[in-house]
Amino acid sequence: MKISGAGKGESRSRFLKSWSYIAVVLSLIIILPAVAAAATRGNGGILQQEIRAREGLISVKLLGVTEYEVIEMFNDLLISAPGVMEARRYRFRLDPQKPARCIVEWQVKIGDTDAFQLESSLYRMIRNAARHGTEDETPVFTFDPTVEDLESFKDIRPWRASSREIQFVSDRPWRPGSFAKERAHENAKNWRIWPGAGFE
Repeated sequence: MKISGAGKGESRSRFLKSWSYIAVVLSLIIILPAVAAAATRGNGGILQQEIRAREGLISVKLLGVTEYEVIEMFNDLLISAPGVMEARRYRFRLDPQKPARCIVEWQVKIGDTDAFQLESSLYRMIRNAARHGTEDETPVFTFDPTVEDLESFKDIRPWRASSREIQFVSDRPWRPGSFAKERAHENAKNWRIWPGAGFE
């Protein structure tokens, strides 16, 4: 029995297709493990590099402070706190008439410490500065603060903390010059107890 030319062509084409599939599968079996091993040995992908870059970063927020000098003093203490490798201020809003809107945020790179130890160290440094440096050594600031500036540190305390964020808040009583008589919170001594007061 003779096989026609068209039949030979079909069988040859099927034969070549099946061998090409086998070649692709074998090459994938050989190449994929090599690529995976190279990725784990190297720097990894973009996502892995981003995760590594953010490992030692935490956010430190200062809320409710209305004086620029106090913010600068806090910045000086934060930069010199134990375990802080770098601190960058990346959010700043100051409204002396509305303390609830005042927020300063730093992105802090830490090493040999964690957020809770940093919170404790920073609060101890704030207390020491408020006492004009009586506990340890006198804090070093980038400018000469007034006694009033140092006294305002007594109003700053820790508010919230987690493994990735620390928040300090000012408890300084605040009262604007004039209130409308119909305001329900006219006699409030601290802006934090006003109805609807809060932070972003």
